[in-house]
Amino acid sequence: MGFASSLWSLLTSILTVMPMPLPYWLLYTPGNIATAGIIVTVLMLALYTYLGVALVLGKLLRGLVPIIMVTAFTIGLALLLAKLAIPALVILVIAYVMLIGTYTVLISVTTSRASKALWGVAAMVLALMPPILIGGGLTVMNYIRYMAITEQTMAITASAIETWRLGTHNP
Repeated sequence: MGFASSLWSLLTSILTVMPMPLPYWLLYTPGNIATAGIIVTVLMLALYTYLGVALVLGKLLRGLVPIIMVTAFTIGLALLLAKLAIPALVILVIAYVMLIGTYTVLISVTTSRASKALWGVAAMVLALMPPILIGGGLTVMNYIRYMAITEQTMAITASAIETWRLGTHNP
C-alpha cells in the first residue's frame, strides 16, 4: 500500500510539475494539441485505475470509487464518439461526481494534514464549478477557468507534498 501511494504521488507530481520540453511533433498545431490531450487523459485514467486497484488489493473497498470513475469516463467518451450525446452526458455527469469521490478517497489515504487540506479544497472547488456554470452560463466562463486552474494547482501541490513526505519519512 505504501509503495502504491508513493508511486501514485510521484507520477502525478512528475507528470504535472516538471517542465519537460515537448517533442516537436506535439507543438503548435491543433491536431498535435489534441494528441497531447489524449495522451494526458490516458495517463491520468491509468493512474486513477492503478490507485483504485492498489487500494482494493490493500483491502480498502473505497478503491472502487476511482475504478468506477474511470469506467464511467471511458463509457461516456465511447458514447460521445458514437454520437449519442444525451446518454454520454448522463454517464459523464456520473463520472464527474465519481471524480469528486475520488478526491475524497485521496483525502482519506493521505499522510499529511497539508495535503488533506489541499485535496479537500480541490474537491470543494470541483463540486462548486457545475452550479456556478449552470447559474451564470457563458458569462462566468473565465471564472470557471480560474477555478479549474486553482483546483489543478491544489491537486498538484498535494501530490508533491505526499511525494516529499513519503520519500523523506519512509526508509
